[in-house]
This record gives sequence, C-alpha cells and structure tokens, in this order.
Amino acid sequence: MLELLAIRGWDCRALTCGALDFQQETPLDDVLATIERPAARVGAGLSRGGDAEVIDLELDGVRVTLLPTAFSRAERAPSPREAAMFLDLASRCWNGFGPRCF
Repeated sequence: MLELLAIRGWDCRALTCGALDFQQETPLDDVLATIERPAARVGAGLSRGGDAEVIDLELDGVRVTLLPTAFSRAERAPSPREAAMFLDLASRCWNGFGPRCF
C-alpha cells in the first residue's frame, strides 16, 4: 500500500524494528545485505535525551527507519528497553518531528 501511494507522489514512511518472521534467529545485517539497498546507521534523538541507533533506507519510494533489536525472533524481541525506544520514536513521528521524524 505504501509503495503504491509513494508512486503517486505521497511522502510515505515506515517505522519498524528488527523482529522478523524467519524460523531461525537471523542477523539483521544479513537481511539488509540481501536487499542490496544503501542503508545508513544513524542516531535518532529520544524525547528524554540520548539517541537510539536506527537504520535508514528507502525501499521502492518508501522511506524506512528500522530500530535494530538484539534478537530477530518475535518471541524474544523487542526487549522492554527496545520497546520503550520504539514507542518513543513512534510518538515523535506521530507528532511530526523533522524530515524523517527524528
């Protein structure tokens, strides 16, 4: 849906985390290598100070911000700390901070 909107000129963005649906634990860097798209690790400011390391990339016109997690399996990720960072980032996006939310 986001790709279709982006094709029509909408500014589409996605915020997600490193929880995947693979059968086995899968390093996020391995997944990113398979899509062969430029990705940058950057710091995204958190509302209470400090930064969360995120990965920024673009997929078919959709700007994606990905919060890496220590584990890729959904039953182990995100941790409570990672979930708090994700919610903080989502809140900042919802409130319209910056060109990429952060």
